[in-house]
Amino acid sequence: MKSIVRLVFAMAVLVGATSPAVAAGSLTGTVRDAQQQAIAGATVRVLAASRVAVATVITDQAGRFTVADLADGAYQVVVTKGAFADRAMAVTVLVRPLQSLPLITV
Repeated sequence: MKSIVRLVFAMAVLVGATSPAVAAGSLTGTVRDAQQQAIAGATVRVLAASRVAVATVITDQAGRFTVADLADGAYQVVVTKGAFADRAMAVTVLVRPLQSLPLITV
């Protein structure tokens, strides 16, 4: 059975423009196989600590996905795709105000 060996997550933060009480977090990532090829059409499920699915999305042609509107907390992300072995990863979403960085010159 093939294995989805790489599941890359970048944590993003979304902050409501009118009120900090509206803030929510999101997860974005890319699903790739052992040869670093994108896995399009993979199912990505985000489960709450109670193991209840809070979101399900499908990866795009480049293997990318985004799950928005997540509250602070611990989640399990489970990726499935046909003949590939399932892959699970524990993640923590932390919603924080956006921070500005000084100008970076390269």
